Amino acid sequence: MKKITALALAAVMLIALCPSASADGAEDYIALTGGVSMEMMSADYWLSKKNKQAAHKDKVLMSTDKIAEFNRGCSAMISCGGTELSLADIPDILSGEIVRGFISSAAAPEDPVSKYLWGQPTNEEYWAALEQNRNLDAVPGTVAVRFGYSVARASLRLFPSNDFVGGTPEDRLYDKLVMSEFMPYLPLAVLHESTDGEWYYVMLYGFGGWIEKKNVAICTSREDWENRMEPESFLTVTGRELRLAEEPYSPGVSGIILPMGTKLPLVRPEDVPQPINRRRSYGCYVVKLPVRLSDGTIGDEYTLVPMTENVSTGYLPYTRANVIELAFKLLGDRYGWAGMYGANDCSGIVHEVYACFGFCLPRTAEAIMKLSGFEYTDMSAMSDAEKLRALDAVPAGSLLGFPGHIMIYLGRSGGRAYVISAVGSFGPADMQGGYDCAVNSVTVNSLADTRRRSGKTWLESLDGAILSTGA
Repeated sequence: MKKITALALAAVMLIALCPSASADGAEDYIALTGGVSMEMMSADYWLSKKNKQAAHKDKVLMSTDKIAEFNRGCSAMISCGGTELSLADIPDILSGEIVRGFISSAAAPEDPVSKYLWGQPTNEEYWAALEQNRNLDAVPGTVAVRFGYSVARASLRLFPSNDFVGGTPEDRLYDKLVMSEFMPYLPLAVLHESTDGEWYYVMLYGFGGWIEKKNVAICTSREDWENRMEPESFLTVTGRELRLAEEPYSPGVSGIILPMGTKLPLVRPEDVPQPINRRRSYGCYVVKLPVRLSDGTIGDEYTLVPMTENVSTGYLPYTRANVIELAFKLLGDRYGWAGMYGANDCSGIVHEVYACFGFCLPRTAEAIMKLSGFEYTDMSAMSDAEKLRALDAVPAGSLLGFPGHIMIYLGRSGGRAYVISAVGSFGPADMQGGYDCAVNSVTVNSLADTRRRSGKTWLESLDGAILSTGA
């Protein structure tokens, strides 16, 4: 008995001499923002909190039918010179004047030398060449609209060029030629081609811009285009990403990386020839994906998705728990302005998370925060204390915003309010070490412990919250 006691005492002393660490030692190697503990870096921490809203974390907030109705009601419009068009209602024929108006809405900077092409100042000749490649003179009096689908994830560009134009010589993160991004297998309308024949000017939900032709497959008819929008059965990618297998017999889908929220048409095994790419479909889902054929038209290729992947048959139920769990799957990912480098900015992760429920949200923070289909709590005139009290009534999983940024709300802990978001930059609460301009990650942080360049904390800057009004 004395021997056991002595051994136990020795063990206690040994532990006391060792550095503090969790069971796996992870906390010794993970950097945390101010006010954040290691346990907060998990969805389980926030979902296990005991509060008046915890009992409702699994409540379905909006049915799939309601979400579809929501999407129709907030159909993103493309506006230019008083003309507004939505992708769903675009006519087969557009006037050339309207098309030229959309294309020419992107303009060269007034001071070209203030922008940098791969670190070197641009000039008027450079921007004139970009404008020339838009091929405006070739826009006919009437434009026959073509319809198709994206077949990859890439940038939607202001001009038909893959050049990187930064705001400083050192900038490699914020390309001034990038308007937004597009995801795989999204419907689009083709309005024009570039002078060099390598680019399409297209309309997507809420945006018009340039896409490389190699990333677009053209449908043979509008009917085919519309029929592909709503497959009878589909998988939704619910993991951080899905990488399809390398398939030597199916190069159109080989090794493609599909982000969270991507929808993949499902096929029953008995309805496709076996084997698929010389593989039997045992233990796998069969999906039929659109691909670009050699002539630029759309085709289909079958491929397999292991049943063990993070996917859902259909959409996930729209619950607060699912919002938070999906957001944490993206924790630590790099920040990518407008989807650059295959990464997400703040509205990007919200877009991907909500796509898992069937939402087709706008691609900017400002547009999301203005959606009429969600209930809005205005906090712009509140004090910090009033905002914290108001947040007590805001369920975890809601969206918070201030100008230029949108976040997923996690809840309160120790008197602080916490969020998860894709962050370009923030500074410490005391600002003693200067402003940290290189976060560039998806992270968890306290609203009170981080500051913007203006010096205001995120809590001071907070404008409001939006949340579903329910099913």
